[in-house]
Amino acid sequence: MRIFKNVKVEILFLSLALIFGGSLSFIMPVLHNHDEEFHFDECCFLTNAVVKRSAVYADGGNDNAQFKKYTKHGLNSYIHQYFVKKAPFLKKDQVEDKRALTMSKSDILLHIIPAIGVKIGFMIYPSVGVMCLVGRLFSCFFYAITLFFIIRFMDYGKVALAVIALTPTMITGAASLSYDSSNFVFLSLFIALLIHFSTRNKISQKMWIILAIATLLVSFSKENSRLLLLLLPFFIFRNSAQQLLPIISRFKYAISVVSIIIVGNFSFFLIKKEGSFSFVFHKFLNTFIFYSPSQNMPGNKSLPYLLNNIIDGGLWDENSVMPNWWVLLWFIFFLLILFSEKKIFQKKNKIMPLAICSLVVYFLNYFGVILKFVNYLPNETPYIIGPQGRYFTPFLLLFAIFMQGVHYQVSIKDVLVCLSSFLFMVFSLLMYIVIIFFFAYC
Repeated sequence: MRIFKNVKVEILFLSLALIFGGSLSFIMPVLHNHDEEFHFDECCFLTNAVVKRSAVYADGGNDNAQFKKYTKHGLNSYIHQYFVKKAPFLKKDQVEDKRALTMSKSDILLHIIPAIGVKIGFMIYPSVGVMCLVGRLFSCFFYAITLFFIIRFMDYGKVALAVIALTPTMITGAASLSYDSSNFVFLSLFIALLIHFSTRNKISQKMWIILAIATLLVSFSKENSRLLLLLLPFFIFRNSAQQLLPIISRFKYAISVVSIIIVGNFSFFLIKKEGSFSFVFHKFLNTFIFYSPSQNMPGNKSLPYLLNNIIDGGLWDENSVMPNWWVLLWFIFFLLILFSEKKIFQKKNKIMPLAICSLVVYFLNYFGVILKFVNYLPNETPYIIGPQGRYFTPFLLLFAIFMQGVHYQVSIKDVLVCLSSFLFMVFSLLMYIVIIFFFAYC
């Protein structure tokens, strides 16, 4: 899709991702992104560039208050402490976060990209600030370039992927040492290949090889990401799935009853595993309807935090960064993108089985992750804590497949929706950077 005469979606995405991702790499305080101390140590361990990061902290710890101890004395003090002061070199087995000693294959794979950047930073100058900054920039560059080619490759869902990838949640992950950006890239590649398979009658040998590689990458990604593998047989054997559609339509009521019984019994089993039905029910009710955090961050917090955190970056505890009106506006734009997408499939039965399966997998991930955290600190809060929006954001792209099965399209031109969405994302990321800068430095 061309937005202007010579500007394509992927070009615009690449430009914005590099500009805002690069900006956040510099603006975000050193080691203050999601679990960044842990990711820093894992990257150092992988590349045999282990340093004593605690040497740059006055009290041997890193939090927002600790950071402000340096910034209150001026930027020069901060630069000297983090960027000029060299961190002592350690042996690999002396890494400060001992979880690095027992990394899983998934952790190793997802940390390879930021680890390369951290190693380059170590070779340039062995300070915590330089290593962290170069690692962030390298991770951001990888994120932007790979998604550029994935968006260009896609048959539909280009704008949806670009807008999801530019949300504060994902762009913040890209501008950090976190494995979230690599995980998002692998999942996006896998879904893009499923989309490609859904639109082709004949698949080249090259595409089969790429799909095999993407399947391996997803297999070694984050645990919940592997749910996407459930879609693989439905897309590979899509013709068989289409032939089953008349049978399903004929016995839809019986199949619905059986499905409800199976899902109900399975859900009851999972709930009982986590505690009493009343306990789990009240936890879910408080999480989705009543609870919203209200500490220290701008904007009122009437929306449940899981809704905000899917797209707003939610840094520092479970607090939302962006105001509620922005969250609602983003979802409106996202729906407009989905409904204005041109329908590739003329016959409904060709995509409907795949569309339904995509929707099912999205909600399996959503409720499955939340249920897993029901007993995380069970007696300390009346709501579920632990799951973060970034666990769900990559799965939003599945709605692009689902909407191909919904034969309704808004009359607004898709080019106009695309342009408006990108302008909104530019405004959003500018606002996000200002909020982060104010909260971190002022």
